[in-house]
Amino acid sequence: MGVLLDTDFLVSFWNADERRHDEAVATLEELRNGARGQLYLTTFIVDEAATLMMRRSRSLANVRRFVRFLLGLPPAPKVFAILYLDQRLFDRAAERFLASRKRLSFTDCTSLEIMRDEGIEAIATFDEDFRGLAETLP
Repeated sequence: MGVLLDTDFLVSFWNADERRHDEAVATLEELRNGARGQLYLTTFIVDEAATLMMRRSRSLANVRRFVRFLLGLPPAPKVFAILYLDQRLFDRAAERFLASRKRLSFTDCTSLEIMRDEGIEAIATFDEDFRGLAETLP
């Protein structure tokens, strides 16, 4: 059991200007109640989300609060378990990326491989490219 949270979902949650902000807030609140088990991020998702927020936010302080939230650094609560890819998973993600007929980012490929390896059953995402490859929320 568990849910991986994707970059677009996290940025939508944090940034009230995002089109699907309200949907992300409602979904994350439901997930934080433990209905689907542990909530996960990967180091690749943290990197991608921090980079995207740097582009979309006018406030460096807001970006830093976002990264503290993702990593569970004080004063933010610890919400997510952070997963790291080893060489084997990285290589599988690279193979998936090179062979994919869909427009999956390299980070998306790492997400799919770590989900498979860790038995994570769903991904919270607004990225349509995950459809048919994994159970998607919301």
